[in-house]
Amino acid sequence: MKLKLIILLLLVSLQSWSQNFNVQSASNSLTNKDLPGAKKFIDMAAEHESTANSPKMWYYMGKVYLEIYEDSTSKANGLDPDAIEKSAKGFLNCLKTDTKASYTDEVNKLVWIPGIGLFNNAIAAYTKGETEKSTRLNMLVLDILPLDKDNNLKRNNITTEIVYRNLYFNAIKAKDNEKAKSYLTKLMEMKFNDPKIYLYMSRIQMEEKDTTKAIESIAKGRALYDENPTLMNEEIRLYILTGRTEELISKLNASIETTPDNENLYFTRASLYEGKKDYEKQ
Repeated sequence: MKLKLIILLLLVSLQSWSQNFNVQSASNSLTNKDLPGAKKFIDMAAEHESTANSPKMWYYMGKVYLEIYEDSTSKANGLDPDAIEKSAKGFLNCLKTDTKASYTDEVNKLVWIPGIGLFNNAIAAYTKGETEKSTRLNMLVLDILPLDKDNNLKRNNITTEIVYRNLYFNAIKAKDNEKAKSYLTKLMEMKFNDPKIYLYMSRIQMEEKDTTKAIESIAKGRALYDENPTLMNEEIRLYILTGRTEELISKLNASIETTPDNENLYFTRASLYEGKKDYEKQ
């Protein structure tokens, strides 16, 4: 019985040593620019339970797949089309499992690089209509952004707000109104400087036949961007559509007082009076 236990322990130890050897072999292959070899060894290590949750394995997975993504020959040969996603997951999982912080500093220096690749690939996936993939990649960018202490992503025009905006476009393309509204709400809470987000929210609400909320969304936008012509025209359209011409005339009067040089306001008010056959006030 003892002999069987010893043999079992030896086998387990041997398997563990073998998988750690695969991680080291991946590192050596990477040093020697043997990317197919590095990929083979790190994939074997990732699949085995003894190294599947090892921060060292995750670190080298991040490095191997980042190198594959950046290497022109590997790209041309299609060594792994999802390399940048695997690199990001490797670095992120390394940070989660690295309780001794053995690789943390090095990962923090590198993790923003996959962030750029993910962002670009997410846009490409959206263009191809692959909204599920685009959303998945954008969510990984959101995980990486707080780790970018040197603002390298921001310098490349990649911010949390822009990622949420792109997630909104994905949700709309996928006809998922609930997610689209949640992303727009996030942008509003973050005070994203784009009046269109209020227009987008209003149009979803109109599609859902909630005219009250649609008008409220435009009103929120107008409170922040009072002279934005797109929001102004949409507000006018909604008030006319819902038959609230008297309220609209009152709002136009107030706007004329603050911006008396805006000819469009006078023209719109005159049109409303004409529709009411109130020719004296035209």
